[in-house]
Amino acid sequence: MNNKLLFKVMTTAALLGACALPASAAVTLTDINGSYAEDAINELVEKGIINGKGDGTFDPTGKIQRQDFAILMSKALQLDIGSAPATATFSDVPATHYAYAAVEAAVQAGIIKGQGDGTFGLGQNLSRQDMALIFVRALGVDAAGKGADLKFTDAMQIASYAKDAVAAAVELGLVHGNTDGTFNPTGGAERQAVAAVASQFLKKAEELKNQASAPSEGGDNNTSGTTEPQTPDTPTVNNPANTSGSGSSSGGKSGSGSSNNGGGTTNPGTDPVNTELAYPTFAFSDSRTIAITYNETLDTRYVPTAEDIRVYGKDGSMSYPLTIKGIAIAEKSVVVTLANKLDLDKSVEVTYSSGRQEQHAIRGISGKRSPAITSETVTYRTDDPAALLDKLIQEAQEILDTAQEGNTTGKYPAFAIQSLALSIQSAEYAKNYPGVTADMLKSAINWLEQALTQFENAQVKPLNASLVPSASFVLNNDREEAVLIGDDNFISETDSYDVRNINNLIQIRRGDEQLSTNIVYTRESENSDFKIIIDDSNVGSIQMGSTDSDIELYKSDGGINLTFPAGRIDEGASLLFNIYENGNPEPVQRLTLPITLDETPPTVTESTYSDGVITLVANELLYSEEMDVELRFVMEDSVTGDSIELSHDENDFDSFFQIGEHEFVITLTDQGIAKISDLGAGRFEIRISGLTDFARNELNSGEVITIPVSVR
Repeated sequence: MNNKLLFKVMTTAALLGACALPASAAVTLTDINGSYAEDAINELVEKGIINGKGDGTFDPTGKIQRQDFAILMSKALQLDIGSAPATATFSDVPATHYAYAAVEAAVQAGIIKGQGDGTFGLGQNLSRQDMALIFVRALGVDAAGKGADLKFTDAMQIASYAKDAVAAAVELGLVHGNTDGTFNPTGGAERQAVAAVASQFLKKAEELKNQASAPSEGGDNNTSGTTEPQTPDTPTVNNPANTSGSGSSSGGKSGSGSSNNGGGTTNPGTDPVNTELAYPTFAFSDSRTIAITYNETLDTRYVPTAEDIRVYGKDGSMSYPLTIKGIAIAEKSVVVTLANKLDLDKSVEVTYSSGRQEQHAIRGISGKRSPAITSETVTYRTDDPAALLDKLIQEAQEILDTAQEGNTTGKYPAFAIQSLALSIQSAEYAKNYPGVTADMLKSAINWLEQALTQFENAQVKPLNASLVPSASFVLNNDREEAVLIGDDNFISETDSYDVRNINNLIQIRRGDEQLSTNIVYTRESENSDFKIIIDDSNVGSIQMGSTDSDIELYKSDGGINLTFPAGRIDEGASLLFNIYENGNPEPVQRLTLPITLDETPPTVTESTYSDGVITLVANELLYSEEMDVELRFVMEDSVTGDSIELSHDENDFDSFFQIGEHEFVITLTDQGIAKISDLGAGRFEIRISGLTDFARNELNSGEVITIPVSVR
């Protein structure tokens, strides 16, 4: 086992023990006497790894749920939680769940497989057999075939997928059976069991550490053959944690036309000393900020774009573009801020093309322009990982101390605060661990950086209200009835003229995030008409109004009623929606929904008959109020206009249309077809009543729709 894995083992023990936060210096637990893990619990308390539940108790028989264990394991093993897929692996852990990123990271790492039916088991207690299985997977132990050696009396009850892992965990001394000879594989993993396993992890880690004789993997020695350039003048940038020069770079220019001799590049027919700046130096000033530093102060009027400067990540021989969040000029440096943080000892390639647009060409105050940068390798490094980790812990603690818990803009969910506190505690443990190596410190730095990014992303974004793209509000001045605007609780089907759903008019987001949002009518509040519910929490409200003083709004049992006492609505009138966030007396947004007046009845624009089916197509979407259809077939060669009336009641035809569609279909039954089959050519005459557009203007009211029929 290498030092990197050794660190993961130690961190796992620390994280699993830290079930309650914050930690305290000295704790006396009152409820662990008699626990089989009493010694292990006391050992972890003495080491500052656990501190109980904050009230002097430990709750040794309390359980750990599966999603929380996934979070702990993802932190312990430094899994990439920033690359969660857009589509959830498990049906019961949606992307909006607090544990989504950790669960997906554990899946991608092969540590967690789910329950085999497409679910993860959200909210279920972690079983003893699954705890053993996950620990063994995390250690990378080859457990194949070990299940045959199990001696527990209930070994047959251990799931086949977990048998080998349970046997390996027993062999490693991580888990033990019960005094009655059983293992109880499906029983929930208790907190005292977690403490016992954590204690064994610590002992195993120390044993492996003492056995290790090879130099640490990926040490600090620079074997790349490059030299570390001088750290540039510290630029002033609005950026997260700055490492104050502790993140340095290794240069490694490639490509033709570049040199680092202070004289710039050479262009035929020109004097490079007079026309170009000297070739710059490159350095990371923190985990996502690159400073490109020149030998003179730069002109702030000329700022390159992300089209001019490009940054590429490296994966072996492959390169891929990285997203640039911002580019700024700061004294002698061009400061490039990446959208995502970089792990220590990771490299990027930087290029710069000066020939795109004159106004974006980098130049000094003397007028000299930057040479092109064909390809420059820059590595994020530190000479003192202990100092960098200490600084990062302090910054993380300051962020945590000022963070406010809540569900309104700028605050943080409780799970995010707890997660960052746990990450800080883990980093502190790594920093103070006896014999800690540079690699361990770097792993702790990378994880804490990821934890800070996750915490930053968890901050509650501002409410973002907008009209639903298909939203419209149609009224008819010829109609006198009131129109009600309600919610999902009152309106279960498609909107009708007199009943509309507020959720079909307005949509709410947090920033650009798609969330589980519902707008709910509230009659009790005098200051709001609707509540905004996000993830089952009330976060704001909506108050309605109108630009037309002749439209009256009042509350009823089902929603907001709109009435029109004057009988007419002004052209250009609109509904108004003021959006409020809890705790803010001023509206954060105002939406305007124009009222469309429609007093024009729909018409049939196309009518056809084929094989017993009559199809009518209207120029508007169709709705119905107690629709009635009269259908008659008139013979073409009849002098007197002889005809046959087809009856719906006598099962001669059926009529159908989909509410909110353009088509209306009449289908003759076999009986109806038989009635006209011997009559030769003629025409259908159709009268329809009760079929309307949305504004209740009736289709072809009282008119006959004629469809000619050729000889059959």
